[in-house]
Amino acid sequence: MKINLRVNLLYFLLLFTFVGCSSDSDAPDPENPPVVTPGDEDEEVIPTRSRIAWDRSSLTKIFSNGNYSRVIEISKDNLVAVAGGPNGVQFSTSSDRGATWSASRIIAATQKGVITMSVPEILKLKNGNLLLTYNPRPVQPNDNTNLKYGIRARISTDNGSTWGDEIFVYDAHHLFDNGCWEPCAIQLPSGEIQVYFANENDYQTSNEQNISMCRSVDGGKTWSAREIVSFRSKSRDGMPVALHLPDTKEIIVAIEDNGYANHKNRMQPSIIRISEDWAGSTVTNTDSRREYALKEHLLATDNGAAPYICKSSTGEVLLSYQGNQSRDVPLLANGVKSNDYTQEMFVAVGDSRGRSFENTSAPFLLPLGPNPSDNYGYQGVWNSLSSFSTGEVFAVTSTNAFTYPTNAVYGIKGYMLNDITPSAISATIDGKLSECNGKYPSIVVGHSLNSTLYGYVCKSGDNLYLGFKMCGNTNVEHSNTGELKDGFEIILSSKDGAIKKTISVPLDGNITLGRSESLPNEFNSKRASDSSNEVAFECLIPYSYFEKLNIKNTLAVNVKTFDSVNGKILTESVANTVESSIDTWLKIFVK
Repeated sequence: MKINLRVNLLYFLLLFTFVGCSSDSDAPDPENPPVVTPGDEDEEVIPTRSRIAWDRSSLTKIFSNGNYSRVIEISKDNLVAVAGGPNGVQFSTSSDRGATWSASRIIAATQKGVITMSVPEILKLKNGNLLLTYNPRPVQPNDNTNLKYGIRARISTDNGSTWGDEIFVYDAHHLFDNGCWEPCAIQLPSGEIQVYFANENDYQTSNEQNISMCRSVDGGKTWSAREIVSFRSKSRDGMPVALHLPDTKEIIVAIEDNGYANHKNRMQPSIIRISEDWAGSTVTNTDSRREYALKEHLLATDNGAAPYICKSSTGEVLLSYQGNQSRDVPLLANGVKSNDYTQEMFVAVGDSRGRSFENTSAPFLLPLGPNPSDNYGYQGVWNSLSSFSTGEVFAVTSTNAFTYPTNAVYGIKGYMLNDITPSAISATIDGKLSECNGKYPSIVVGHSLNSTLYGYVCKSGDNLYLGFKMCGNTNVEHSNTGELKDGFEIILSSKDGAIKKTISVPLDGNITLGRSESLPNEFNSKRASDSSNEVAFECLIPYSYFEKLNIKNTLAVNVKTFDSVNGKILTESVANTVESSIDTWLKIFVK
């Protein structure tokens, strides 16, 4: 499915002026939703797939010059990051959950003109140690047959302050065409560590490649001989990222796969599915353990390479890949889109077993760049994902969009959103939203505009509670003609769309119902602003109000933000919603 995710470069240049607001809590679990009693026992409540609301105000630079970065949480608020760079594998830390980062330092140094240390991956082990894996790559041409492409590891016992000596995992060949690439490690409940990597060394007279794996049973100190996990004949299985699923005792491995018929040799994401006690049965071309990852296939002209997976706090598996499907780039002679400097990161949401990935989004919304007529514009590649214990996800990309032409590493935070079962609070309507402190937001809108909106949907007694705060909009224009220029609208609808009620909240001016009527007398609402450029709105709506409208069980909800920029009014709605299609909106289960 082709999706259009372009934004004007002008608005991207405003990124660093935003004021962010954040909150923490446990996220809902769409795979095991809470029992909902909406008032009509005959109504079936069907959980939907989450969507990710990316928060543009959280954009942060991790490394000033680098690529292929990975970020993990080692404790609440504390993150570590690694990346490739001109001098080797870089390391950085954050103590505020990714808002700011320490100066980088080298933990596996490149030998200039001899060998580079590349594509690192980092894993926190069950014993608390950090395991770094990376890929030595001889500088070519290389006549030294003892200087080989390989996989190496290092261990830190103090959260990365110091690192042990280099550990041998595997060696391939000394020549580029027969090398090995991109290690990624996981640890099983037994304590066994497995490192997966792409390997060309077995096919020195062809262009084929497999996914190989080595094991360690002593905490990463020594490693077994290599085993072949997957191989598609005459193709190139590549760039593996593995994830252990404890509930089903499976290991899923996201790979780039160029062997699908009619896909013009494009790299597109597959999932290799093996048991946690897998013992050497290679997944081949037609094996049922090889699955196309996305619910809807990419176009044959599109690329979908360099996948990454992680499990979100909701239990759903997230998949990223670098693609060009929404980018207006040249077609090559073989009828496929150019890959050179034209790709960006996409993220899709799968179920708890890593299947049927959908609700695709582009976290960084990169424009084409200063020279869109050629192949050297903006890019976002070698991406990764991580999930925080506080519920948010964190996307990382290597991009030249903000430091053109230099590549730097940036991260951005996302919120998992799903249908809402309001939690109970005792609300005081004073415009302060103190009731929501520490809660995970029910609704976030803040991906493409010069503002971020956080919404909280709860219940207080026999009332539906709506609490919203908007941050970052410094350019407030208001019109008394009923046109909303700066602010937001909360749109509540019956499931069939027959009844809609819109609460319009300008950043100044009158709060109205449908932009023209005063709020009903039974609504209890308050808007307040403060000096930090934040506007808050609280509202209590009696459930009896919806019953009068014959809405008894389920509301559909969408939220639309408005931002006036240079005389134009720009709008944004909840992620993966279509304004005219109620089925794509979030649901609120009332009573």
